[in-house]
Amino acid sequence: MKLLETGRAVNHLRKLTKCSPARYFKTNPKSIRFAVMLYVQFPFFLRNVEDILHGCGIDVSYETILFWWNRFGPIFTSEILKRQVERSLSNP
Repeated sequence: MKLLETGRAVNHLRKLTKCSPARYFKTNPKSIRFAVMLYVQFPFFLRNVEDILHGCGIDVSYETILFWWNRFGPIFTSEILKRQVERSLSNP
């Protein structure tokens, strides 16, 4: 029983110490995710995403969005694929 409790504590600590991939950026990580997902999920050009973000009060250039997409796109894609696989396995 002690081992099980220790394993839970270790897993909990791993979740707490897991660092955000956007920790070195000044922009809010939710804004970065929003920009990348707009570019990935919808048929927008980078300048369209720039205009949408500007309308939301986030002032970034299209080059920044391109950099975010190159840096965080694969991370977000893997998260989406994991969720889809988990959903398909839970619903036979």
